[in-house]
Amino acid sequence: MILPRAILLSAMTLAFAASGGLAQQSTMPEDPAADIDAERRAAVLEVLARDDVRSAARIADLDLDAAATAVGSLEGERLERAERQARSLERHLEAQDRISFSATTIIIVLVLVAIIIILV
Repeated sequence: MILPRAILLSAMTLAFAASGGLAQQSTMPEDPAADIDAERRAAVLEVLARDDVRSAARIADLDLDAAATAVGSLEGERLERAERQARSLERHLEAQDRISFSATTIIIVLVLVAIIIILV
């Protein structure tokens, strides 16, 4: 039962990180940095679109569609942080059949949530 909680916490973290940028809508400039930002956004959106993440979000009554929309306005450090969290969650979900989440992993996720709350 630890895995659904970890998915839920990670989905909540991603949704929270994504929703913080709703107020600022940005346009992407045509340069290499824009390509990197586009790749980062795609990584976050890919994780938010996963069935297991959506299922965990439904349980927690989180609106991942709103979070996915907000990803478009993330930039800079916030986008980079959301991408790192998305890629980390994706690695854990892909390996879920081979590993089990330990207390350390749960503590790390909780620390990430706390950091995001503090930074926002």
